[in-house]
Amino acid sequence: MSIGNLKTPAEKGSNYNWQLRMLQIASKCCPTLMTESQRVALTDVPLARMVYQVDGAEGLYIYKSTGWTLIA
Repeated sequence: MSIGNLKTPAEKGSNYNWQLRMLQIASKCCPTLMTESQRVALTDVPLARMVYQVDGAEGLYIYKSTGWTLIA
């Protein structure tokens, strides 16, 4: 990439802004990878928090009012 190809966000157009926004949303939506001991050690967990447990009963967990639930 040469210096002449560098563009500011305004020069890249509205598609660039859309792509940037999607990356920001994805970074907040992707679950955190953690072990079972890390997951159960969490305190003050907000409802709908998602984590992917990488050991033991592997899978996607969501925190509900009843506690952690394996959903996938």
